[in-house]
Amino acid sequence: MKCLRLLKKNLNTGWYREHNYCNANKFTFKRVLIINKRTRYELERALCPGITKDQLEQIIKKRGSDFDRILLRHHQHNDFYERIACCFKNHGVEVETVNRTSYSEKEVEWADLIVIAGGDGTFLLGASLIRDQNKPIVGFNTNPGCSEGYLCLPKKYSFDVDTAVKKILKNDFDWLLRNRIEVEVLGPNALDEVFILDSTKKSWCVINYYYFNFFNLIRLCSINKYHQPINHLPWKTKLPKSSFDMSAKIGQEYNIFIIFMGENVSSQTSSLLIHPEGYDKTIVKCSGLCISTGTGSTSWHMSINRLTEEKVRMVMELSGHPPNDEDEVACITKKYNKSLRFSPDDRRLYWSLREPIYSSVFPDPPGFPAGGFSKRVSVGSRCFSGCLVVDGTHWYPFHDGTVAQLYSSADKCLRTISFN
Repeated sequence: MKCLRLLKKNLNTGWYREHNYCNANKFTFKRVLIINKRTRYELERALCPGITKDQLEQIIKKRGSDFDRILLRHHQHNDFYERIACCFKNHGVEVETVNRTSYSEKEVEWADLIVIAGGDGTFLLGASLIRDQNKPIVGFNTNPGCSEGYLCLPKKYSFDVDTAVKKILKNDFDWLLRNRIEVEVLGPNALDEVFILDSTKKSWCVINYYYFNFFNLIRLCSINKYHQPINHLPWKTKLPKSSFDMSAKIGQEYNIFIIFMGENVSSQTSSLLIHPEGYDKTIVKCSGLCISTGTGSTSWHMSINRLTEEKVRMVMELSGHPPNDEDEVACITKKYNKSLRFSPDDRRLYWSLREPIYSSVFPDPPGFPAGGFSKRVSVGSRCFSGCLVVDGTHWYPFHDGTVAQLYSSADKCLRTISFN
């Protein structure tokens, strides 16, 4: 019980604070844009164009996947989407529908409200094109049985869509302003190229191609001391060029809640020069660095830092205070893991070293923690073939010599609807 009291003391010193909400100003929602999730069935059809449904069924079953379940989920999602659209139309609201391929800023400007029919991934897609802090977005989790949907409305509204729609149209809700990360990158040809991590575009094939041709890149660099971009790769989105001594900003282009930096190949050790505000500049070796907002704290941040019941039990036993029963272990574990989440409107960023290496030579200087809160973080790459991944959707090269500055600003928040 002493361990439990110590944990409660730590939880009350800033590890976890309640969400801060502001009252909803009166909004009139006359035009609603619904962004429809791409189902697994639709993805499989996109990856195998020109074949019949029976042929696709044989391909999927041969891989060992349950085709009937995939098709059932597809129909269930479409039924849910139709229910959302009908609820808004029944209240006299004009409704338009897009998917991930047809979604553009033109539709965002047209709509008074962006509605997500999907999960957290679709929510991030919808938020990525919202530049105006006064443009609200709300999400419905269309598969509450298999998806947490942290960014969406509570799961009970997945079974009672009409009530949720009525509350929205009556402005019976609170605003939750979700903080975003802004990223400035300084380095050789900073942000000249970006890969969109879309399975239908075979982006991972391109990234692997990029990595395994890095020796060719080194050969090219022997001519020029700065990295030269590879211009012949397919499926690559080109961004405006930037010189070595000019910084380029990611934050104005994409919605950013969580960022990963490290070696492109996860089996390699990532070497980074990290300088969070309030800490010393330190060279670390790890399996990558994750920087998260409160919104992103429910995903990779939580997975990196969470504890299992086995580890909690071992710590209690080694401390000389063995647990009284398994319920005590489960309670402490649950409270600690819950404390990892922090408020989406918190202006601070949380940085986490993934599997940090602690030895007689690293970190340099020693004593550097594995994570912490900072308002601003500077990260320099010492990676052989590094990457910077934004929200799991956009991949940038982050090679040796590139520096990223990460921070947040009050005028870049995302306005979301919350039933507190």
